[in-house]
Amino acid sequence: MSKMHPVAPLKQSKHSEAAKQSSLSGSPERSKLSWFLSALVMCSGTLALKASADPYFLKAYEASQSGDTTTLASMKYGTPNTLFTMYPEYFLLNERLVYQPVSAIQNYTRNYWQTVMGEKLAADYAEVKAQASDYPSVVAIAPFVTNPDTSESCALALGRNGTGDFMGAYELKQQVWLKAGKQPPLCNKLAAELASNPLISFSDKESRLRMLLENDETSNASTLASAMGYFSINSSALAQIKRSPLDYMSQPLDGAVTNQYLFLYALSRYAHDVSPRLAEQNMQLNLRNLSETNRAFAYRILATAAMDDIVANGFNDKISDWYALSSGAEFSPEDAEKYARISARFGQWKNLQSAIAAMPVDKRASEQWQYWQARATEALGQGSVKATYQNLAEGSDYYALLARDRAGLSPQKLPPAYQPTAADRTRLAQDQYFARAFDLYLSDAPDAYANREWNWAVRQAKLKNDDALMIAAAQRATELNWYDRAIYAMENTERLSAPALAYATPFSDKVLYSSRRHNLDPAWAYGIMRQESRFVALARSHVGAGGLMQIMPTTGQFIAKKLGESYSSYKLTEINTNINWGTFYLSHIHDELSRQPVLATAGYNAGPSRARRWQPEFGSPLAADQYVEGIPFDETRGYVKNVMTNAVNYALLFNQAPQSITQRMGTIPVRYNN
Repeated sequence: MSKMHPVAPLKQSKHSEAAKQSSLSGSPERSKLSWFLSALVMCSGTLALKASADPYFLKAYEASQSGDTTTLASMKYGTPNTLFTMYPEYFLLNERLVYQPVSAIQNYTRNYWQTVMGEKLAADYAEVKAQASDYPSVVAIAPFVTNPDTSESCALALGRNGTGDFMGAYELKQQVWLKAGKQPPLCNKLAAELASNPLISFSDKESRLRMLLENDETSNASTLASAMGYFSINSSALAQIKRSPLDYMSQPLDGAVTNQYLFLYALSRYAHDVSPRLAEQNMQLNLRNLSETNRAFAYRILATAAMDDIVANGFNDKISDWYALSSGAEFSPEDAEKYARISARFGQWKNLQSAIAAMPVDKRASEQWQYWQARATEALGQGSVKATYQNLAEGSDYYALLARDRAGLSPQKLPPAYQPTAADRTRLAQDQYFARAFDLYLSDAPDAYANREWNWAVRQAKLKNDDALMIAAAQRATELNWYDRAIYAMENTERLSAPALAYATPFSDKVLYSSRRHNLDPAWAYGIMRQESRFVALARSHVGAGGLMQIMPTTGQFIAKKLGESYSSYKLTEINTNINWGTFYLSHIHDELSRQPVLATAGYNAGPSRARRWQPEFGSPLAADQYVEGIPFDETRGYVKNVMTNAVNYALLFNQAPQSITQRMGTIPVRYNN
């Protein structure tokens, strides 16, 4: 099943679900709280029924959709609805946001300082004003943006840079400077404008120039080069090099700076479009005519091109060495991580240590790279790392489970479950933030609004370290079949646990029956389902995957044919069919991929042919953690880690014999017999 983009309902972004946080708290709003308390008392079943829509919110929403500003204005100045007072004015101001005076946005945010919509409007305003280069307005609204996402952070930095706060803008340099078009547009804009920041050194500019040329961003490269006083080259000359890079590479270089950069551009086009191995052969003639840093970057080009080529042609065992030879050129955080992943994949432990050393401090300190640093130290016999593994094992995520096994600790056990008290449930009923979220969920309001309010409510509870409130909310959400938000709340608790809420088991009769029918471990099936859809039965990804197990239409047709059933698109989201088809397909590719669960999990997300292509071709089997770390797709790599972690926890929930994640993952067989 090659889909690569399953629904990800937990993403914390302002635009999808606006998971914002505030440093302030306030007295609860009381309108509709009596209804909410009654709902908590009366609704004890598991069937979530949509109530009639909240008339105030829906009236405002429908007016906004039709551009009815008259109705919105009358609602703004009329009798307010206490829970949803902020929405009519939000819709009005958002109608032509870029043209609103900054004072209007400031006043709105002050009035609704403790609401997600107040935060969202301020953050959106910062973005549109940054895009319009109205930097004084960005600076004026900046104090109201308390938890910016990546794009908003770049907007605020643009405001600072554009108004002379060069140090404030420079703080984001590491995040944006050596990235090409793989980041939000405002971050690309920030990177371009940082070129005029006096704190950016000439060496910094050289590093960015190389990166732009490597990524074929010739217009931006020419602009930067001209500003540096290096060269100005017309587009037709660059186009000629792009058409025939080998011709340019074959010409002897005279060592002039301009020609060195053009050579790097030709090399990058040849390595990416033809072959990194052939590019290495053809660059040797001119390698000695490059500066030391440009020579190092030539090897970076080869490594990057080979990493990009993995999807089509499989792994190249020279990648890690090429990265090592490129150590004289600055590493971006992303390049350092790529270097580390490929070194881990091939067990090139010294290179792995060098790659980790090239990462920013916060990256090196993450559980992921602490684990791999320990793996490298252990493999090289450089000392005991048991204490590192034991410290990491105190967590509950993928690397904690791996570290537990490396430390020789007993398999994980489920933590004790916290049971919300009557006092917790009363506090939940009196919480304005959760009240808004539940009210919208139980109405006909678009899901995005309920999700956004829920995420905000969780943030407020987390700021107060109120795990008990989050667990009470998760319990209520689970009763209403709002599983994805219940899981989100549980993933934000720190001291208290409730495994049955964090690892929900809806549709258990169907899942257990289908798993047995298709000879599949139900813990694994649930691990897949939790990751695919968070149990949103009608989930649809933007590439067409549907239902609890996110089955692609073409895959559904294949499954139906195999099972001798008829196919229709509506069956993709019909619960019984989706579970049966998904478990059958997982079992099918499990058999097809040597009954190896890691391969099958990767294959379920990225397609079985890709999972197979990523196996070692010859030699010895590969440790599963090395295979997973080397998966070239970020999404699939994270997916496999999460599914395997889910499966361990579901197995414990089902009272299966404790099993370590290393046992569950096994080893990865070679693709071909020697």
